[in-house]
Parts: sequence; C-alpha cells; structure tokens
Amino acid sequence: MRRAGPPAQPILDPAAESGDAPRTRLRQRTLRERTLGNGVRIVAEELPGREGVSWELSLPIGAIHDPEDTPGATALLWEWQDRGAAGLGARQRREAFARLGVRGGGASGRDRSVVAGSGLADVLADGLALSVHEVTDPTLDDAELETARIHALEALDALEDRPADRLDEELTARAFVGPYARSALGTVQGLTSATPAAVRAHRDAVVGPAGATLVIVGGVDPEAALDLAEAVLGDWRGGASEGSSSASLGGLAGNAPRHPGPPRWADPARHTVPSDGEQTQLGWAWPLLPADDPRVAAQALGLAVLSGGMGARLFREVREARGLVYAVDAGARAVRGAAWGTAHAATTPERVEETIEVVQRELAKLADGVHEDELQRARTLLRTREAMQAESSSGRAGQLMRDLLLLGRPRSAGERLDALLRPTRADVDAALAAAPCRTPTLVVLGPEAA
Repeated sequence: MRRAGPPAQPILDPAAESGDAPRTRLRQRTLRERTLGNGVRIVAEELPGREGVSWELSLPIGAIHDPEDTPGATALLWEWQDRGAAGLGARQRREAFARLGVRGGGASGRDRSVVAGSGLADVLADGLALSVHEVTDPTLDDAELETARIHALEALDALEDRPADRLDEELTARAFVGPYARSALGTVQGLTSATPAAVRAHRDAVVGPAGATLVIVGGVDPEAALDLAEAVLGDWRGGASEGSSSASLGGLAGNAPRHPGPPRWADPARHTVPSDGEQTQLGWAWPLLPADDPRVAAQALGLAVLSGGMGARLFREVREARGLVYAVDAGARAVRGAAWGTAHAATTPERVEETIEVVQRELAKLADGVHEDELQRARTLLRTREAMQAESSSGRAGQLMRDLLLLGRPRSAGERLDALLRPTRADVDAALAAAPCRTPTLVVLGPEAA
C-alpha cells in the first residue's frame, strides 16, 4: 500500500525527563475515540499545524479466513471491489481521487486487510467516503472479475522477480501449520477457479463492520473527524452471524469473522526451495514474546542490537567482517497474541553454509545479553524512528493502528517513546533470554537448492 503524508519533523524536546518514570515531552495532541452502534471502532488524533490528514480502515479478514477450496478468495475480492463502488467504475474512481488530490490504496493480508488514504484535511469527508466505499458498497460486476483475476495472478507471478518477497512467503509457509501458513496472495489454482458467486459468498460471510477499526490522524479536530466518520460508516451493515449462512443474513449487521487463534508453529527444520537466479536467499524464523508482554520494549531494543544499522551485530559480523552477504537484516512480526522474529541474508551459492553458520551463531548469541554501548545505540535508533513516524500523519496512523490491533488500546506518541527509555540492560538481557533463537526454521531459496 502507498501512504502519503507531510515530511517528518522532530517532535522531541531537547531534554527528556529522567528517573524511575521517564516521560518524553511532546507538543500537545488531542486524541478521541468512539465505537459506533454497528461495531466500528474509530480513533482520531490531531497533529497541530498540519494541513494534511491520513486515514486507515482495517478489517479482521485475510487469507486465514479463505475457504479451504478457494485459497486467495480475499486477495481476489480486494482486487475486484477496487473495480467499482458506490455507482462509480474503476476509471471514475481514479478520476475522483485525482480531483480531491487524495492518494488511496488497499491491500489484503493474512489476518487483516485495509483501505487507506491521505489528502488535505478539507477533503476528509469526501476522501474517506471514496476510500471506504470499496469495502462498504462495492459493485462487484461479474464482467470486472476477470480483470481483477488478472491483477491477482500478476501479483502472485511477480514474486519470481522479487526474491526477498518470495523468501518471506516460503518461510511463512514452512514456519507455521494451518491458516497462517497460507499466502496472502493465494494460489494459482484458487485464483483461477474462483467464481463470482464464490467470492460474493465469501464477502457476505466475513466482510462487515464488526471488528473493523478506523484511524484518522492529521490537521483535523478529532471530534469533527469522528462525526465525519460516523456519517460515512454509521449505516454500514454486513457480515455473517456465527453459525448462520450468508443466504440468511437479510442485510443485518453480524459478528466479526471467527478467528482461528494465534499461529501454530511447525517443527523447526531446514527447507530447500529451488529457484533461478545467481543469489541464494536465506530466511530464519523463531518465536518471540507477544506484543502485549510487558517485556516487549526490552525485546525490541535487543533485536535492534542484532539488526539496526551499520553498527548492528549482523551487519558487522556477517557482512563487514567476513564479506559473506550482499544484504543481511532481522526484524519482528506480530499478530494479536503472538510474535516471531525473522532474519534474511542474500549470498552466493558457494557461501551458503558459512553464512548459515555465522548468522545462526549470532542469532543464538543474542540470548546471552548485550553490551551497554550496544543498548544505547539501539535505544537512540528506535526512539528516533518512533519520533519521526509520530510526526507524519500516515506514520502516526500506522502507530495507532498497530497499538489498537495488538494491544487493544491506543498509546500516545510520548508513551511509545517512554517505553523505550525504561528498560535497563538487565531488562533487555532477561527479555532476550526468555525467547531465545536456538532452533529456528530455516529456508534456503536459490540455485544451491536446485
């Protein structure tokens, strides 16, 4: 998804308070929240002095909800509904976005799918309506499904030209079992065989206001933004009640789609996947502390010691000291109730085994703790990133959405920054030791595997 927002600017005071309860002083912001009668949760925050505004509507629907016989139904639906909504065809929608100066987009994922947009604050009402109509009032013309199918198949086929993205798909498919092992892009068979009736039935069963979350951030009065959002979304209905069929809905608002629960891990193992190309892509995955664990900020600092710029351990030990890779990095993924670490390296076929040995040694060694200078570098890095994101309307919208989905509540920008001030070196060491990377899932993608 493409996001747009004003240039990021620093928001930190020159000096933050210190002590047992550190606080970062930020410019005053107003945040308001409202839950509509149909279940949509809305959070709006003002960024003083801004002319722009960003919004993001997230729905609890993704590949994990796809029917067993139609993998990719959600991906195809997201392409299809973009072909027309609220009486406007695809071209008319593009022209309407252009007239408003709004940048819109959307994407389906594994457990969540979104539509979003950014524009000037004075077009919020029209821009928001134009964005969300593709979810709330799509045309779903049978004649447009084939165009949507072509786009969905092209997105799947494009993985062959994006080795790192293909590696991510292969790693997820082998790290987990059950619904979370599915690709958000679907499969060729699923996308090809899906009929208009099947995709409509899927939409009727799972798409509705229950469980939907909307975030609006920028140069708008929060109460006014909530009122605008309620005017656009307040009458939205849809979604299957638990245990009922889509045919019996009668247009009533239903429950959010049944969630399969947190991801279930497969037994860790090494997997080889043949692929053309000169490089070999290596990927690792292992469990982490979930986002609602009180130690997660300390864990994040520890992971930044592992991978966070040129001073991080992976870059220093794997690329600089040994020259084994073209690129190397690590990070974290999270859904409600679960999180996992990932690492990636791109190397040559003849250096695969040495690269695996060195990277896995660094991953395992992290559980032994960090040095104070490493911790302070990581703390500065993460707090700078947080501050810059918080000053952008799209970046701040993303922060709020992640907190709402993973923690169930919004955090102020200052609270997010303060969370990174509190952990001591002992806290970081304890968090890393609680979720060590001893036996990760490993995927080798490339000519070495052929």
